[in-house]
Amino acid sequence: MSVGKEIPPGSTIGILGGGQLGKMLAQSAHDLGYFCVVYDPDEEAPAGRVVSSHMVSGYDDRASLIEFGRRCDVVTVEFENIPDEALRILEGEGVQVRPGREVFAVARNRYREKQKVESCGLRCVPWRVVSSREELEMALTVLGEGGVVKAAEGGYDGKGQVRVMNWDSAGDSWKSLGVRLGVYESWIEDPYEISVIVGRNGRGELASFEATHNRHSDHILEMSVVPADISGSVRVRAKAMAEKLAKSLNLHGIMAVEMFVTGEGEILVNELAPRPHNSGHWTMDGAVSSQFRLLVSMICNLPVPLTDRVYDAEMINLLGEEIDNWRVLLSGDVPGRLYIYGKKEKRKGRKMGHFTRLFPRTD
Repeated sequence: MSVGKEIPPGSTIGILGGGQLGKMLAQSAHDLGYFCVVYDPDEEAPAGRVVSSHMVSGYDDRASLIEFGRRCDVVTVEFENIPDEALRILEGEGVQVRPGREVFAVARNRYREKQKVESCGLRCVPWRVVSSREELEMALTVLGEGGVVKAAEGGYDGKGQVRVMNWDSAGDSWKSLGVRLGVYESWIEDPYEISVIVGRNGRGELASFEATHNRHSDHILEMSVVPADISGSVRVRAKAMAEKLAKSLNLHGIMAVEMFVTGEGEILVNELAPRPHNSGHWTMDGAVSSQFRLLVSMICNLPVPLTDRVYDAEMINLLGEEIDNWRVLLSGDVPGRLYIYGKKEKRKGRKMGHFTRLFPRTD
């Protein structure tokens, strides 16, 4: 099938990964008349509860992956750390995996990710690749102390990274990280972080949401706010940068591009996430179409939906035991819309749901 050929409603979308992103994607796909099959080794995965079929099997189970692929007209991925071999098996069987294995190979590896960004003529936070204590010490000498060393693969929500306050602690920091390859990044004090979610289909058509301001606590997204308090110039440049990266990666789906904005208005690319993103949840209530509707449209080559913002919005993550406040949030005392993901185990920092407050649109 041509990459630009339409996959119409009534077809089956496969979702690798069964977390809350998969759940909300499946619900959006069902609204458009698609069937969904979720593949996740956790039999209690949230997405498995809202689909007609949940295949409970490991990402290393070749026979199950092949059976999964046969049941789907197109497959997408809920989080970028799906093993590369699982995607290789599916693509080897002729399954349309979107955005595609090569896109995820870049996004799941901070080293390759930064190389791709800079090959597009864009800038990252100053960085160096490191594979030993000695190389980390050299990076501190070149870029300065007080930065962060991050595992090249596998880290998220603050995991897989260590602050290196001074040269003397480099050895302990590298040992505690416990990886063979990492990157050391300069420290940015009180960064203003934004993200742009961009979509691109098989015909090369693009659509994106406006930049969102992201606030973090302990490396975990606490709140996303639109409109972001940035200049018109930054807004336009951030969108153009996201779309440039989407074209360079030959993206066929959606991608969140996280960026830092300096006090001088310079934009530094931080990370790429080629799937629905926490910072895009405001679109479920605050935009004409949600990020999940955009993903369905892009991977199935449907007409490109409108992505205009219709409200100002604050999306607040509910972490761990914060979800126990659901009665208050449903009472109407705090106007907004509550989403509960259905995860059974509450852990500190675990995303259990979110709450979106809406306000009249300002320009």
